[in-house]
Amino acid sequence: MMPTLTWYERYPHLFDEERETLLQQGFSLEQVAIQQHKLVKFTGTIQFEGESFNILIEYPKAFPHFPPNAYCQNVQFQRHQDVQSKRLCLYEEWKDLDFEVFGHNIVERIKEWLHGYKYGFSPDSEINGPEPKQYHQLTSGFRGIILTPRELIDNWSFSEAVFSMRIARLRDIWQGILVDISGAGNTIQAQPIHQELYKNYPVVHGMCFDVNSTPPYFHSGVEIVQWLEAHGHENVLQKCISASHHLQDQNSMFGPLLGIRFIDEDELRGQTRRRFMIVAIDFQNQFQNPNSIRVTPMCIFESKDISEEVVFRRVAELRPLQNMSAVIVGLGTIGSSIALDLAKAGIGKVALVDHGSLDVGNVVRHVGNLQQLGQLKIEAVTAHMKSHNPYIEIQEIPTYVGAFQDEEVLTNWISSADILICAVGHSPTERYLDRIARQSNTPTVYTFSSSGAWSGRAFRVIPGTTGCYHCHQYFIDDGTLPPLSAPPEELVIFDNGCAIPAFPGSGLDTGIVSNLASRLAIQTLLVGHPNAYEPTQNDHIVWYSRGKNGNLEIVQKSVGKHAHCKWC
Repeated sequence: MMPTLTWYERYPHLFDEERETLLQQGFSLEQVAIQQHKLVKFTGTIQFEGESFNILIEYPKAFPHFPPNAYCQNVQFQRHQDVQSKRLCLYEEWKDLDFEVFGHNIVERIKEWLHGYKYGFSPDSEINGPEPKQYHQLTSGFRGIILTPRELIDNWSFSEAVFSMRIARLRDIWQGILVDISGAGNTIQAQPIHQELYKNYPVVHGMCFDVNSTPPYFHSGVEIVQWLEAHGHENVLQKCISASHHLQDQNSMFGPLLGIRFIDEDELRGQTRRRFMIVAIDFQNQFQNPNSIRVTPMCIFESKDISEEVVFRRVAELRPLQNMSAVIVGLGTIGSSIALDLAKAGIGKVALVDHGSLDVGNVVRHVGNLQQLGQLKIEAVTAHMKSHNPYIEIQEIPTYVGAFQDEEVLTNWISSADILICAVGHSPTERYLDRIARQSNTPTVYTFSSSGAWSGRAFRVIPGTTGCYHCHQYFIDDGTLPPLSAPPEELVIFDNGCAIPAFPGSGLDTGIVSNLASRLAIQTLLVGHPNAYEPTQNDHIVWYSRGKNGNLEIVQKSVGKHAHCKWC
C-alpha cells in the first residue's frame, strides 16, 4: 500500500507560502511536530494593548479544505475558548465557509477577536447564543452526566441543602439523575416520571449551595470550596463530607459531593436562568485501617436540564400532539417503529395492542433488542418509548385482536382515540377494526409491507371524508391504485410450533414504510394547526424499494368513495 501524502507533501508550494507568510508575522515552525508527528504547527506572540498572547497555530491534516486552528496558551478566556485545549473560536463554525482560510487570515482574525473580546463583538461576528462554560472538561479522569429536573431548580428555596442523586457507572461514564433537595424542613422531589428513568440506580448524597453569580473555571476542589466561602458559605468541605455517606464505603469511587445552584446564560446572549452543577471533590479518604488512604480524583458532572419543554423544544411545531391519543394494533417490525416515532414526536397517550413476544429473528428490524428476548412486544416497545419520552401515557393491551378480547373494551379505546393505526398486515383483522373505527368515527391508518419488503403501503381512512377501507381495496383490485412489488417466489418463515408465517425483508425498507405511515398519521392528527405540517390531499401511499430497476419510487393518491363500494 502506498503511504498517504500529507497536505504539505501534496501541496509543497502552498506549504512554502504558508511558512513564509507566518514567518513574516513573527511565527516560527515547530520542527519536532512536523518531523515526529507530521503536524504543521507555528508558534508566536501577538501583542494587544500592552499584553502578550502566546499563540499556537495548528494545521489540520485536511488543510486547505479545513482552516487552521488557533490556541492561546497563556491566557484562559471566559468566552469563545475551549477549556481544555485552549482553542479559540475565531470564525463561525456553524456556517458553511465557501472560501479557504489560510494562516495569515487566522492571525488577522485573532487580532480582531482580541479587540472583540475586550470591547465587545459585533452582532454579525458571532451567533446570539450562550457560550458553553464547559466545566465538565476541566477533569480528565471520570466523566459524568446528571439529568437535572427543572422542577428541582425552579422550586429551590434554600441557601444550603442536602441533595440526593441516583447514579451508576455505564462503561466509561457515570450517569444518573438528581432526585431531591432537602433543607430547612422541606424536601423538593423530582417528578415520578423523572425518577422512573433511573429507578434501579443506587442513591448517593451531597451538600449543595446557592450563589448569585457564575463560578469561575477551577481545577481543584480547593478552588471551588474557596470560591463558595468567598461568597458567604462557611465550612463548605466539612458540610459536604458530612452529607456524603458514600465516603464510608471503602470501594467508593468519589470524594465528597458538592452541588452549586448558580446563574448561567440560557438560550440567548444575556438571558440567564438558574442551573445546577455537581462536583465530586478530589479527596484523601482514610478508612478504618489508618495506613490505608484512598485518593479520589475530582469529577465534574455535566448537568443536563430535563423537562417536557426542554425535551421537545426541537419539535415545537408538533406540540399539539401532547393533547392527542392513538391506538396502535400490531407491534411487529412496522408497528413498533410507528409507536416509537409517535413517542418521539410527543404524542400524549397511546394504547398498544399486541399479544406476541420478542424472538431472536425479530431484532434485526424491530425496535426491541436481544436483551429483551421473551418479553411481550408491548413491554419491550413501552420501555423504548418511555426511554425517549417519559411524559407519554401508555396503556398496554396484551391481546389477540378478535379472538380473546372483549370487543367493548377495544371499542372504548378506539372511540376515545384521535387515530387508530393498524399495522398487522392481516386482512380479517383490518376489516374487523375498520368496522369498529367506522362506528366510532375514528380516523385510521393501515400499513404493511410486501413479501421481502420489496414495497409497502400506508393509507388512511377518515370517516365521512375519504373512501372507506373497502374503497381502497376496490381501487387496488381494479388497478386504480398501484400493486405492490414482491420477489418472484414468495418466501415465508415459520417459527417452531406456529403456523403463522413471517415474511423476510430488510429493516431498512420496512423502516421507510413505518416512517411514511407515521408521517401520514401525524399529518392527519395535526390538520388545522398552522405551524404543523401542511395538510395533504393524498390518502394512499405506495413505496417501492425493489422491483423498479434499482430505483426507489413513491406513489401518492387521493382516494374517494368507490362507485361499487357497498359499505359506503
